[in-house]
Amino acid sequence: AMLEQRGIRVLTGERVLEIQGRDRVEGVKTTAGFLEADGVILVLGMRPEVRIAGQASVGLGASGGIRVDGSMATDTEGIWSCGDCVESRDLINGRIGLQMLWANAVQQGRVAGANAAGGKRSFPGSLNVTTVRIAERAVASVGATASDLEAQGASLFLNKDVVGNAIGIVLMDGRVIGAQAVGPIERVGGLIRILLQGGSLGDLAGEARGGSPGTRAARLWPLRGLERGLSRFIR
Repeated sequence: AMLEQRGIRVLTGERVLEIQGRDRVEGVKTTAGFLEADGVILVLGMRPEVRIAGQASVGLGASGGIRVDGSMATDTEGIWSCGDCVESRDLINGRIGLQMLWANAVQQGRVAGANAAGGKRSFPGSLNVTTVRIAERAVASVGATASDLEAQGASLFLNKDVVGNAIGIVLMDGRVIGAQAVGPIERVGGLIRILLQGGSLGDLAGEARGGSPGTRAARLWPLRGLERGLSRFIR
């Protein structure tokens, strides 16, 4: 909706079949028809580059990333690895996998570099927090999404305010395991703290009651009043 309000047409449920044009891009053929276009941007996700690791007989994990321990050492003596190509533990859900975010890579690099030079540092795990600005709105995501763990029984509680800010809380077994917010995100730090501590819905309701009522961010922050909606989940 934010993009459409700015005149940007959003199409979902369509699959690109062909990029057409002779000397330049002229359009895109999709399963629903033809779209005129001057250019095409491909956003296809990421995968780890591990060819060098294979040549060095470094072991890979189930996700295809390089397997490392807490010191960022691989299973080949004398080789440390870090960044988007390695597996690490998610601090919130404990799962081992690829955590391809810049902040995680920086911390891993510091640990790997120090230990390769003879140090004894440890990387505790990855904290996956993503923030981006879309038009005038900030968007933040931390932890799991409902679609990630829907098969395991995760549910999504969504709360919106009158000016279009929103927050989605991902719940499982009475615990907060993820959150996504649109709007003022100054208090995302409080959500991160709750997630890392394995916080309950009661903890989240307490966070919702906090803040400084006189500030603009607190008035617009969609956690305000969230405890009323959460009451039906709290036993």
